[in-house]
Amino acid sequence: MTSNAPDWLLATLRSIGDAVIAADTRARVVFINPPACRLTGCPETEAIGKDLAEVLPRVDLRTGESVPSPSIAATDPGAPIANAGPALLVARDGRRILVEDTTTPIVDASGQTIGAVIVLRDTSVRQPSTTDPAGGDEHRRSTDSVPVSVPASDEAEARFRAFFDHDTNFAAVLDQEGRVVEANCLCLDSCGFRREEVVGRSFWECGWWNRSPELARTIRERTLLAAAGRPVRAEVAYFLADGSERAVDLTVAPATDAHGRVRFIAAAGTDITERRQAEEALRQSDRRKDEFLAMLAHELRNPLAAVRNATQVLRLADVPPEHADWAKGIIDRQVRHLARLIDDLLDVSRITRGKVELRKERLEVSPIINAAVDAVRPLIEEKQQRLEVSFMPGTLWCEADATRLEQVLINLLSNATRFTDSGGGLWLSARHDGRDLHFIVEDTGVGIPPEQLAQMFELFAQGDRTAARTEGGLGIGLTLVKQIAEMHGGRATAHSEGPGRGSRFTVTLPAIPGPRAALPARSPDVPASRSGSAAAAAHRSRILIVDDNADTALGLARLLRLLGHEVRVAHDGLAALDAVHQERPDFLLLDIGLPGMDGYQVAAQLRGEPGMDSLVIIAITGYGQDEDRRRSRVAGFNHHLVKPVDYQTLVTLLSSSAAAR
Repeated sequence: MTSNAPDWLLATLRSIGDAVIAADTRARVVFINPPACRLTGCPETEAIGKDLAEVLPRVDLRTGESVPSPSIAATDPGAPIANAGPALLVARDGRRILVEDTTTPIVDASGQTIGAVIVLRDTSVRQPSTTDPAGGDEHRRSTDSVPVSVPASDEAEARFRAFFDHDTNFAAVLDQEGRVVEANCLCLDSCGFRREEVVGRSFWECGWWNRSPELARTIRERTLLAAAGRPVRAEVAYFLADGSERAVDLTVAPATDAHGRVRFIAAAGTDITERRQAEEALRQSDRRKDEFLAMLAHELRNPLAAVRNATQVLRLADVPPEHADWAKGIIDRQVRHLARLIDDLLDVSRITRGKVELRKERLEVSPIINAAVDAVRPLIEEKQQRLEVSFMPGTLWCEADATRLEQVLINLLSNATRFTDSGGGLWLSARHDGRDLHFIVEDTGVGIPPEQLAQMFELFAQGDRTAARTEGGLGIGLTLVKQIAEMHGGRATAHSEGPGRGSRFTVTLPAIPGPRAALPARSPDVPASRSGSAAAAAHRSRILIVDDNADTALGLARLLRLLGHEVRVAHDGLAALDAVHQERPDFLLLDIGLPGMDGYQVAAQLRGEPGMDSLVIIAITGYGQDEDRRRSRVAGFNHHLVKPVDYQTLVTLLSSSAAAR
């Protein structure tokens, strides 16, 4: 230990929990503390004087290539030294250790850069338990004393002062009584103290802990343990100059001389506030995921139970027509509900990953509003709610994807009716303010607590998840609303006066000027004719249905036969090829997920055969993502319908294709 460097400063560097290495302007190591020796596997006697790259070999986290040491000599005085990016430390024994490292220049009294200090933290291992007052055996090893060689030069004082003051941790040095001998710049500046205000005062009384007597008492107890030779570690509160509270991982450890006597106490703390916040965010996300899975099971079981009840009614002998009609209506509504749940799940995944492209067009939104109202009207009528709709047709022009905009309005209205009791009121209004279009959905429902308003558009978030609210939904509808609005250059907001006082959701989209005279726009995905039975009667076709699910195939075959079509059924790819060659059907309703030879392969083989150009191949499948649709087009499918297929859409498609042929 050199006489040019204060004992307390060396003791601090030796006792600090993080690995510390210092190098001169030629990147030669001039100091390395015990944790750095253990981390790199390089003894101090070998490290001093060696090139930094030899003592601290690193490879790029992504490429595995060697990372060069920072250029210390070329650094502007006081400027942070940039590292090459995420890196793995290669220890002497070959281990690759993920580390966080910070490189800071050391400047002398004249402001010239004379070297750099590197602070490293091993992030690949779990920190010792904070419940062990002694920090655990691993921590005891990290504070064991080993000899430290220090260059005896005029620069030593400047180097070690720079280690202390440029450390990225809060650091203080105490005497055996727990009084502050020194505190580094980060510790003083963040708390708004001058050095003379804290030096000589007891560590637990110097202002950092005085907002909590209990916390100050804990710090005193831990400091006295350190004075007795026991290193301790804990997560504590730390108060900044602005009064805000930060979380700190604090280590208080004794610094002993060659005879084992405690000379000083080193206190060092790492700000872990962001880490704690990230951990809490992960816990909240995990909690919402678990709640979502429970709600998903609930939302799937409810319609399945209703469908099962309806099918039992239909199985009864001599079922009165009114009961049969009731059962058919139940089945139809619940199947549509299940299809919407699946669509929402797929949509939120695609939109979150940026896999959705909007098909924007200039349009007047009145027909879209009407379509959305028609879609949710059965839900509103079932709960005997009142819905008032207010807008001026022909005045609401924007550039939007009609399908997605309708989805936004359906989700808002469904959300409103779901969280409004029977007999409650709903309002949908749309207006043009000269610059934007505003779509506003209000209700007299359960309302939203103020603290939950900011979370309403987060994935899986809901206002009321209690078991009493049996129509909780999946918590993804409002997320879709927000994402789709933002994709259109708009925004979505929520407002409520509190629980029991209803809610208001507003979607704002950029408006565009409308033409002077324009016909009402029609939603592009709505067929011009819904008279499927009449259209089918005019065109009798030969149809081959291929699906490995017998119930699905035979049920669809029965429906089409009732319309007068000639229908055959097959259940795998090879049987489908044989049936096509024998029967020469007009239409092939082909599932994609078939055993052995899948639907893509069947379609591709048929398109490669002569005389198959006139065959209309329609995918009837559970695969509905954009990539699935692209693959079906490449394979030769004419159309792609997703299960459960809308009956009228299929009938209209068959009729129009037959008429065109």
